[in-house]
Amino acid sequence: MRVFHTTSCEAIANDNGLARLATGLARLRGLAPGAVGFEEMEAQVHALFVAAERDVLGAELERLDVDVPHLVLDGQVHGRVLRSAMVYTSAAGPVRVVRTLYAVARSGRSRH
Repeated sequence: MRVFHTTSCEAIANDNGLARLATGLARLRGLAPGAVGFEEMEAQVHALFVAAERDVLGAELERLDVDVPHLVLDGQVHGRVLRSAMVYTSAAGPVRVVRTLYAVARSGRSRH
């Protein structure tokens, strides 16, 4: 997927995932030497980074979402049907994102 939006480094730096990453790393660094084994520490560091990556990717995907009442694709008017959370698969694992769903607008009376 090509991305046509610019990304603000400041917005990513202020992301909650990165804040949790910094807090988690500080907590691990504050442990007394030998409080946890290296393998356990390594697993915790990895989990913190992956969680931060998912948060950054989810926030960016949500930011790129178009949320307007109507849009035109290939000459057809599409109306907003709903806006809800969906889970998408990223390289870092599942990402929960609020997105907008559109459908071709029907002319005339609606059918039930």
